[in-house]
Amino acid sequence: MNFDFHTGLPTCLTAILSSGLVGYSNTNCDIGGNTHLISDHFTFTDRTEILLLRWMQLSTFTSVFRTSEGNHPELTLQVYSNAYLAGIFALYSGIFKILAPYRKEQIGISSELKLPLVRPLFL
Repeated sequence: MNFDFHTGLPTCLTAILSSGLVGYSNTNCDIGGNTHLISDHFTFTDRTEILLLRWMQLSTFTSVFRTSEGNHPELTLQVYSNAYLAGIFALYSGIFKILAPYRKEQIGISSELKLPLVRPLFL
């Protein structure tokens, strides 16, 4: 539930690209991330509106568009927490829906050619 290179949003993109290279064609991430850690020894950032927005943008172009309330939903910002986030979620879920025919075509091509749906640039 952060922008950390090793545990946050960037990790998801790396995982999607890497998973495709080892045979997992249709991968995705939970919008907003999942794990919110609570510890007396570490400080963890909370979900922010911009973080949720970036997760939505990434997920719009994967095979699955789904949210996650996380493991402590009462402590973290949700896509339904305010009108702004709900509106942005509606926008990107609408784009995801509009892309359905394209996504279906690309999934077929991906399956036929044995390539991941989301591909690294060198492919």
